[in-house]
Amino acid sequence: WVSTPEDIEAAAAALSEGATVAGAYPNFTATRTMLAGDAEGVVPFTINVSDKAGNAATQRTAVTGGSNVTFDRTAPTIPTATIASNNATPTLAYTGDIVTLTFTVNDTSGQVQTPVVTIGAGAGIVSGAYPNFTAARIMTTADVQGTVAFTIGVSDMPCNAATPRTALTSGSNVTFMKPPTATTNAASGITSAVATLNGTVSSNGTSCTGTTTTS
Repeated sequence: WVSTPEDIEAAAAALSEGATVAGAYPNFTATRTMLAGDAEGVVPFTINVSDKAGNAATQRTAVTGGSNVTFDRTAPTIPTATIASNNATPTLAYTGDIVTLTFTVNDTSGQVQTPVVTIGAGAGIVSGAYPNFTAARIMTTADVQGTVAFTIGVSDMPCNAATPRTALTSGSNVTFMKPPTATTNAASGITSAVATLNGTVSSNGTSCTGTTTTS
């Protein structure tokens, strides 16, 4: 703030509680580190100043320009998350299929940083805007066969981090299946492409449960 010519001494300045005052007539600053126990919301302040004769200025409690500062110590949450593949069967994914997470974020400020998402073995490409987001990734041979794992992380603008979400709130998981693997029957020299879909299959392709076998 800027003092008037008569206000030679800065008596006190406060941001909620006592602040550290620096500067010299006519320009001063007052700073204070916010604490976990401080109330959330617009940060209140008071500025008191007196001249050397003890005449007190009218206390200032409002800014004359710019914006107020809002104190936020509450982390955002990720209340919903669903997942699907672009495969004809949305609960299955093969190499080259796109797996998409759809999720929402909730924050008291209504503003968050871009979420960070992993799907399977790599990062998801995030799109959308608060509170609705999606993250998508093309599955590759680097992915592990089985249920597609994911992690959703997000922080608000003051960097309060949400608890990462690693589970769906509704719907079914997506299962990733590796490409068919070529196997050789040593006794007959027959090579078979065995694709295991929903069960088990013997190495020679003679016994299967819920599988597709081609030779």
